[in-house]
Amino acid sequence: MSEIDYAELFKSPLDDEPDDRSSRWGPIAVGLIAGVLAVGALSLVDGTAESEAPPTTATPTTPIAASSPEVLLYPPGFTEIAPGLAAQPFELIRADDTLLVAFHTAVERDSSPTDVAWPIGGSWWLGSAGDTGVESSRVVLGRSSPGVFTVEFPRSEVSDGGTVGAIRMIERWDLLTETGSEQVPFSGEPYEMAEPLSIPVSRQATLVVDELQLGRFLGRVDWSLDGSDGPIGRVLIEVTLLDATGTEVGTYGAFPEILDPAGSGVTEIFWQEPFPQGQEGAITAEVRYTVGLVDVVSTDIGFDLQSVPEGR
Repeated sequence: MSEIDYAELFKSPLDDEPDDRSSRWGPIAVGLIAGVLAVGALSLVDGTAESEAPPTTATPTTPIAASSPEVLLYPPGFTEIAPGLAAQPFELIRADDTLLVAFHTAVERDSSPTDVAWPIGGSWWLGSAGDTGVESSRVVLGRSSPGVFTVEFPRSEVSDGGTVGAIRMIERWDLLTETGSEQVPFSGEPYEMAEPLSIPVSRQATLVVDELQLGRFLGRVDWSLDGSDGPIGRVLIEVTLLDATGTEVGTYGAFPEILDPAGSGVTEIFWQEPFPQGQEGAITAEVRYTVGLVDVVSTDIGFDLQSVPEGR
């Protein structure tokens, strides 16, 4: 305990006077002294001197919205060459007779490769130094590695050691599978269609059945694909006979075979129902077709080759 007599220390000379003012101010002075000592004790315990803090004014703030990261449809460096499909060149090779540019591909984010309509080829333009260039001779698709394709150019038209600056896809070849049917009157076999049958199958191609002949056992279909760009494709045709209610009486179908794309052809079909079942009641011949059409799409999609490594 402190031995200091605070009452004596802070005693006013007027305290000995008979005036009663000390009774009014004494308690107030003692209270002030106690407050000062209490503040000093707290300052010593904290180790720092207390200072009056300036008044603060609360300023309302607007929260900053966090920017969401950009979601890329394809990996960086890939460029879209068809709906849902992108490509990137990864190697340039100078072979004996050809100059090859190899690409790998990527499908769109969250898509399945089986849901993408993959091109079956195209035309490309290889630009070298200056304004010169050469058109591709073919596009090789990888059978064991469908995600890779190679564009070939005749090396004789590309200067050896010259700088190959860029490559552009100028045409894309899509394979569009179109199915449908058209009906013509049937008057019994032997039957020969009165006039050619034109069936639009895409925006640029029309399937024309030039002749349709149906016998007791066999039939014949002469067909062609017409269009401004001379389209080619794989064509499968069968003919189904229907009665007045639309019920199938029987079908002429073709032997299963692997067809090369062509612009015209002849398909021999045969009656597939067991004999002696006849064709009585048939009044309609329905021509059913499946056309795998090569559709040529004009494009202008470029790739820089200056940073693409050259292999051997």
